[in-house]
Amino acid sequence: MLIGGVLSVAAVGAARCDIDGGLLDPGSTASRQQDEQVRSVAVAAGDREYLAAHKHDVHADVITFADAVCTATESVRTAVTERSDEPRTVERAVAESKSDLRGLADAAALAADRIDSVALPATDRVLTPGVDGETWRSLRVQAAGAFRDTSGVLRGIGDGLDAHRYADAAAASGALSGANDAAGTRLSALGAAIDDVMSRLPIPNSETDAALRSSGVCAFSKD
Repeated sequence: MLIGGVLSVAAVGAARCDIDGGLLDPGSTASRQQDEQVRSVAVAAGDREYLAAHKHDVHADVITFADAVCTATESVRTAVTERSDEPRTVERAVAESKSDLRGLADAAALAADRIDSVALPATDRVLTPGVDGETWRSLRVQAAGAFRDTSGVLRGIGDGLDAHRYADAAAASGALSGANDAAGTRLSALGAAIDDVMSRLPIPNSETDAALRSSGVCAFSKD
């Protein structure tokens, strides 16, 4: 009996160690989990109420940012006018290419400044799942950085052209063709970067989505 009694007391003691305390114990795992769930539900409800109250403000934030990016993109697209295919001397061809590249580089630099000048939205709370307070900042940095990098690359390509370095028209033509290809590659990379930025814009409602898709100013794609 004595041995059995000792074992029974020990078993009860061990069982009590494993009891969490449930919701009756504020420090228990169950209570902590419940508190976290309550907070999560409250935050989600708060976000829904916030979005409902600031629906127009959020829409305006998205459109303002997109407009800045699209205007910047268009300014680079139209920075260089088409030239005729008339024959040119090496000096003239090189000078025109350098001028075009400089114009594109200047436009890209101004585009970066334009995007940098866009104020971060006041309504930068969670708008859609997976979007946090750093969304606007990261999108602005990515867009402005893409234009700024493009400006530097294009300027470098133009600076590398020198009519005095080419022995004849064939050599000059090859150099200009290579410069044109390099510039085209850089501009394609810029377009891809801007498409990525636009595809990750937080879209709060169908009105915003429709406005962006119908703008026709710059590429916008969102699955």
